[in-house]
Parts: sequence; C-alpha cells; structure tokens
Amino acid sequence: MNEPYRAAADRLDDDNAVERLAGLAALQRLGQSEPAQRPAIVEAWCDYLRRPFLDPEAEGLGERERADRRDELEVRHRIQWLLREHVHSGPYRGEPASPQYWGDELEVDLARATLHTLDLSFRSIHPRATFPGARFLGDTVFTGAGFGEYASFFKAVFSGDSTSFRDSTFTGEGMSFDGATFAGETSFEQSSFSGAAWFSGAVFGGRTSFEQSSFSGDAWFTGAVFSGRTSFAGAVFHSDTLFEHATFAGDTSFRTTSLRGDDAWFEGVTFAGRTDFGEAFFGGMAWFEGAMFRGEARFDAATFGDDDNRFDDVVAPYGASHVWPEGWTLVRESDVEGSAGGGRGVFWGRLTLLEDMAENGFDELAEDGPW
Repeated sequence: MNEPYRAAADRLDDDNAVERLAGLAALQRLGQSEPAQRPAIVEAWCDYLRRPFLDPEAEGLGERERADRRDELEVRHRIQWLLREHVHSGPYRGEPASPQYWGDELEVDLARATLHTLDLSFRSIHPRATFPGARFLGDTVFTGAGFGEYASFFKAVFSGDSTSFRDSTFTGEGMSFDGATFAGETSFEQSSFSGAAWFSGAVFGGRTSFEQSSFSGDAWFTGAVFSGRTSFAGAVFHSDTLFEHATFAGDTSFRTTSLRGDDAWFEGVTFAGRTDFGEAFFGGMAWFEGAMFRGEARFDAATFGDDDNRFDDVVAPYGASHVWPEGWTLVRESDVEGSAGGGRGVFWGRLTLLEDMAENGFDELAEDGPW
C-alpha cells in the first residue's frame, strides 16, 4: 500500500471523530484518483463496520460518553453512505452504472458488521456483497434493490420495527436468509427470486408479507417461525416449495397463491390462527401430512393438479367452519396426540379420506356427513 493510503487509514483509529471523518474523506479521494487502491479502501470501510458498536441512546450514560457514541454513529453513517455511492451503484434495471461506481472487482465483506438504519432502496447491491451474521439496527430498507450472484444474509439479525425488501429482485443462482431473525414488520411483497430462496430456520417476529412475490427456483422455509400475521397471498412458486415443520403463530393467508412445482411440502406445519388457502393452485403433489390447524382452515375453491394429495393425520378443531379439499373430512377423535392447548371444551378431529371411511366401515362422527 502507498503512503497516502496508510496515512488516511491510520486516521480511522483516532480517538477524535473529526479525524476519523477526515480519514474517510481522504480514502474517498484516493479511491477516486487511484482505482488500484479501491479494493483495500472498501476492505477498510467494511472492517470498520465490524468493530463493536455501542448504542448512544442506552440508559445511564454520561453526557460525554453519549456524545462520543453519537459521534461514532455519524462516522458509521458516513461509511454506509460511501458504500452506497461507490459500491452499491452499479447497473440497475437497464440503467448504466453511476459515474461514481468503483467496479465489480471488489470484495464487500460485511459479515458480522453492524449497520444502523441502512437504506439501500432502489440500488444495485454489489455482486460480491455478503451480509452473514450482520446486525441491522433500526429500520432497514432494501425496497426495490437488485441483488446479483449469491446474496447471503445467513443468520443476520434485523432488530428494527420495520424491514423492507419490497419489490427487490434476486437474479443470482440463490440467496440465503437461513437462520435470520426479523424482529419487526417484514415485507418481501412483489419481490422476485430467480434462483433458490433459502429461509429455513428464519424467525419473523412481526407481521410478514410475501404477497405477489415470485419464486423461480426452489423455496425453502423449513422450520421457519412466523410469529405475527403472515401472507403469501398471490405469490407464485414455479418450483418446489418446502414449509416442513414451520410454525405460523398468527392468521395466515395463501389465498390465490400458485404453487406450480412438483411438490408443495407442508408436512408437520403448525397453523395457530385462521388459515386461508382459498383459490390456491397446487400444480403437483400437496403434502400436508401431520399438519395441525388450531384455528379455522379454509381450502374453498382451491385446485389440485395431482389426485394423490396427502392430508393424512392433519389435526384441527372439530366443529369449526373448515373447508377441506374435496374428498377429505374431519373425523372427531377424543384424544389427538399433540393437541394440547386447544382450550377447554375444544374437541379435535383428524382428516380422513371419505373413501377410506366407506371401505373400513368407519362409524365415528365425521364433520361433513350423516355419520
């Protein structure tokens, strides 16, 4: 590294925030004039964002300490702005790259970085940007953002009241939010995923929406937890869809959702609130074996491309206003394993094929017949 780089980078370690800001400005000027220095400069910026961050609004701080932390936050916001201008400014939805763009040959390693009120809306996220284990403090906005290659948010934590990936596009071979945590309201509405989409083990703490989103590759939500109201209404899944053993704690809508892949897996899923699959389309096999509906379940006007769908051992409250797929009925059972928590006076039933009841001479009460 040349002397101007070392001198500017050393200023990032100064105790005085004014000096740190001056160091950032010097690095920016150096990157503009000497393209060969850009990878090292971006690495220094990302490295700074991985440093420990202390909340300036924490309780019990003295005036001096609070002021120092606020100054540090200003430095971090400046780095985020520099990355926005020079790194996340490539070609975007048919438009050419910004004149300020520093090129594709950068490594933008934001693993375990702390990012505060990050706004990269309507930006082309650098193709080599990765965010595994990153902490996003405050509201985070990726609305309209474009992601290429492989986007990784593995085990990232979004702790703000709102996180938006609305209208974002993921055009690479895949992207991962496996194990990610979203504390507040989360939107992926009208987003498109060209490759595999991984949300296995993700935790959504507030209202969550994937309405009108499009998944071209396999979509994995295995073991995901949705704590608030959740909607996939109008979403289109062109390949296999996997929600095995996921938990939906609030009302859930898959109304008018199109699941066009060979398999849609909902085995062992728990639906705690009202669940709506009305007018949904299943192009291949629908697997709901062992799923539990604790609230009303509706499959009115849902269509199935495969006659051999699996709803065996589905459990739901008996007597509620359910609408099941054609050929299935709820049979009352006095003791359904795993049905604890239904509340006093709640009777449980298990889905059974009507033809199986007829063949086996089943004489217990069913929901939809004269038995």
